[in-house]
Amino acid sequence: WCPRSLLSLLGIIVAFMGLWRLEKRWDDLAHSDLVAGSAGNNDTEMGYRPADEQTKPGNGDAPGAIGGATATTGVLPPPQEGAANNANSPVAVAANSPAQPTPVPIVMLIGFAMWAFSFFLSPLGNRYPMQLSLFGIISTISLCAIAAVLAVPFQAATMDRNIDKKQKLSLAMIACWVVFMMSLILNASIQKFIFFPFAGVTLVVSSFYYLWKHRKMGESWDMHGTANADYVVQTLATPGLVVGLYLLWLSSNTVITQIQYDQMFLPIYCNERSMVASVAAYLIIIPMSLARDYAFDSGSKQEGISLDGSTFSRSDIPVLSVAVLGAAIEGPAFHILGWLMFGLAAFVPFYNGIEEQQFFACFACIMIVTIDVGFVQPHFWRANASVSDTVTNIWYLSLSILAVVIGVHGGIALALAAVGVVLIAFGRKTGLSDRKKGEDWLLSQTANPEAKTAVYGYGIPMFTIGMIVLTLAMSIP
Repeated sequence: WCPRSLLSLLGIIVAFMGLWRLEKRWDDLAHSDLVAGSAGNNDTEMGYRPADEQTKPGNGDAPGAIGGATATTGVLPPPQEGAANNANSPVAVAANSPAQPTPVPIVMLIGFAMWAFSFFLSPLGNRYPMQLSLFGIISTISLCAIAAVLAVPFQAATMDRNIDKKQKLSLAMIACWVVFMMSLILNASIQKFIFFPFAGVTLVVSSFYYLWKHRKMGESWDMHGTANADYVVQTLATPGLVVGLYLLWLSSNTVITQIQYDQMFLPIYCNERSMVASVAAYLIIIPMSLARDYAFDSGSKQEGISLDGSTFSRSDIPVLSVAVLGAAIEGPAFHILGWLMFGLAAFVPFYNGIEEQQFFACFACIMIVTIDVGFVQPHFWRANASVSDTVTNIWYLSLSILAVVIGVHGGIALALAAVGVVLIAFGRKTGLSDRKKGEDWLLSQTANPEAKTAVYGYGIPMFTIGMIVLTLAMSIP
């Protein structure tokens, strides 16, 4: 730990929270107004305004339509060239209203500024507090450019449905991310492991794209002026974005040094144990957890401790069109494999001998997945609220046991494990409010109302961060 790593980490967290809140408000409020045709939800902060005197429905339009969009279909006319300059255009409400300027996301800008300024500090900490380098300056300029584009122009292009402008801005942001990646790779003061910055930028850029496709007010709004009826809460783009930012943080601060580790360093191990734990967490546990939740929300039926595989066996999912594979994804096998692999990581490397702690860590992981697969999820699917609460609390207890076992010797391992399991538990709990079949399903076997569900919810990011931190704890020898 040093001023640079702490400042950049805090900056990334603040920037993410600011951007996430901004996108969530647009996604939820604009979607609610568009679908319901509400004229009373005037969100001045977002700069989005439903029907008013300037956008009254014309002849033949349904009452309460939003700028020509019927309340039943939520469809707007396709965007016209120069629509933002046409006072009569329904997509120019925010652009033409002096009382509704495009809002400036202050929190997001502060976060990006903190991250950008951190490149003026030395990654070696207090021994060399300041450091100016060419590639550090390029990194700072790249991040400032990305923040500037996201702050106002990209928002305005989204609300105006100006597709041409949005495509150009997207290409500009991708170019800035590529320049940022190259500046990290070529920076002599930080590590030369090319995978981290390359994978980080790839995940961030691709996650933005897939969030745009699966969100409530993304591709369908831009292309057709409609709200997306098939939005996906459990999209892999959310954990992809979180992991991508984590890799970029590592790329910005990891150093290769011969000096003795002391209190200013957070040891992040890249060894056999960390590789096994990372594969288990990032490629199996997180994706399979989201897949089973998505399948149940999409209509798959319970069959014992499994779902029937109908969601991932549909013909409109070409990669996963095989019924056997669909049943496997919606079954417990991959979920069990992920946690078993995570537990077995405690034994790696095998040539270091076997200790009791390793057996207990593996047993705790088996206990976690057994309780989750055998009791928590089946009782949730059956909407057995009282039993579900009880077994969920036992599941929280099993997570706590794993944290204690991992950090039994104290120090940074215990701190990381404790933070990780708390975030996992809160992420799982918070996610019930975001998904389509969550809290309301458990209480009354009804889906959560659309106004309550959120693609940009906080449950999945918290769960992902928790798994990242728990993986770091597991990786410590």
